[in-house]
Amino acid sequence: MTLELDRLVAGYRNGPVLHDVSLTVADRELLTVLGTSGSGKTTLLRTVAGLHRPDSGRITLNGRDVTRERPERRRIGLVPQEGALFGHLTVAQNVGFGLRGTSWPVRSRPGRVRELLELTGLEDLPDRMPHELSGGQRQRVALARALAPEPEVVLLDEPFAALDSSLRAGLRAQVRAALRESGATAVLITHDQDEALSISDRVAVLSEGRVVQAGTPRELYRRPRTLWLAGFVGDALILPGRTDGRSIVTVLGRLEHDPAAAGDATAVVRPEQLTIGAAAAAGVTATVEAVEYFGHDQLIHLRLADGTPALARTTGDAVATVGARVGVRVTGPVHVIDD
Repeated sequence: MTLELDRLVAGYRNGPVLHDVSLTVADRELLTVLGTSGSGKTTLLRTVAGLHRPDSGRITLNGRDVTRERPERRRIGLVPQEGALFGHLTVAQNVGFGLRGTSWPVRSRPGRVRELLELTGLEDLPDRMPHELSGGQRQRVALARALAPEPEVVLLDEPFAALDSSLRAGLRAQVRAALRESGATAVLITHDQDEALSISDRVAVLSEGRVVQAGTPRELYRRPRTLWLAGFVGDALILPGRTDGRSIVTVLGRLEHDPAAAGDATAVVRPEQLTIGAAAAAGVTATVEAVEYFGHDQLIHLRLADGTPALARTTGDAVATVGARVGVRVTGPVHVIDD
């Protein structure tokens, strides 16, 4: 099922929140809308769900215009941030509630509930009450309930935001697997860059109600269109310089990049592109100011000789001592944004 938003404008009494938002979500795709608080994410989700009427623009499902249709006629499932389960119903009853008011045959509903419990890994918990579940389990129940009537699109409203960081990665993988197996087209909204990059087929970055860029996670990280986006999607060292069209001269030396127009430009260097070695080796000299150790890798905070701060990501085995002087090189081509 393909979802299309065409020049969508929506807002409230104090003015528009969304400005000419156009997006396409392909069949079975998971598109994540990434943005800070106030960027318009929630208004976008509510407008697609039919809970908020747009001022102009169109919303279509497989070419069918649903812009003015009531929410219950759109066949769109919604997974709220807190799950919003019914406390007096069991897990199975909560999932089955998603079938009420639908044309799903009554006799086959228990089988559909069992199928969804298996899909979301809850087959051993049908008689549990919501207060007996963990936060991750409650979110999986909410997902199963949303998938119950086989919606054409599933909307997920920051479903992992209230969970401990230790639980998020595992639940993200489980939810992604369930969406794939169900064949659902899905839209996830979040403010978490790691979340957006790790589970999405494509990501649309929203800022002040406008789509800054949409593309695969790799495209957004490797080739951001603006300096703001380069810093928003991951850590970045932003270096002004001048390019001849294939390489740019910066404080880190001459750096290769993909073909671009010659002239003043800005290089975007990611932390994993910085290689640290002995200060006597070739490269720019820097001082280690701090080290954040995570086991599998570490972030090394540097101060280049000219005073520019930089961040390097290395394996956890590399030894870096605060106060040490080191040599810094850039590996691989960098991304360049025209000034």
